[in-house]
Amino acid sequence: MRSKRSAKRVEAMKGRLTGAVACLILFVSIAAAQTYPTRQITLVVPFAPGGPADFLGRLIGQKMSEELGQQIVVDNRPGANTIIGAQAVAKAAPDGYTLLMAIDGTLVMNPFLYSKLAYDPFKDFAPISVIALVPSAVVGNIKIPIDSIKELVDREKAKPGTFQIGISTPTSQVNVG
Repeated sequence: MRSKRSAKRVEAMKGRLTGAVACLILFVSIAAAQTYPTRQITLVVPFAPGGPADFLGRLIGQKMSEELGQQIVVDNRPGANTIIGAQAVAKAAPDGYTLLMAIDGTLVMNPFLYSKLAYDPFKDFAPISVIALVPSAVVGNIKIPIDSIKELVDREKAKPGTFQIGISTPTSQVNVG
């Protein structure tokens, strides 16, 4: 009696084990079929061709292509303070095949500068990687006797309109005020 019961248990365990292995094989084959990338990736660079941002985008695209084994197409979409390129990516299918080379202005400054953007940097984009950190420096005419930012601010407050400032990022956004 005991041997019949044991034999039934063994057969039941074999059936369960076979079912589990079949499910595992099914799930592994489904996961293997979902490898990324399976086609070319578009990297939108929201600046004109030929500039520093374009150069960086093409360099990144080349390295990504080598690492991923797929073609990376750099698509320059300049204009409107990077908004045109960002909108194109925000409207693209969210499948990982259209990426944006964004800068701080695209994601941080534009929402404050423009009341109606066609994209929301917090809902439409997910960070992937930091690709460059760019140091900045404040310089002035050597003939002006100022030794610190505080002195510059104090002097401008005392006599508004004395100084002009130009700020240029490596990706060519320029503000003058």
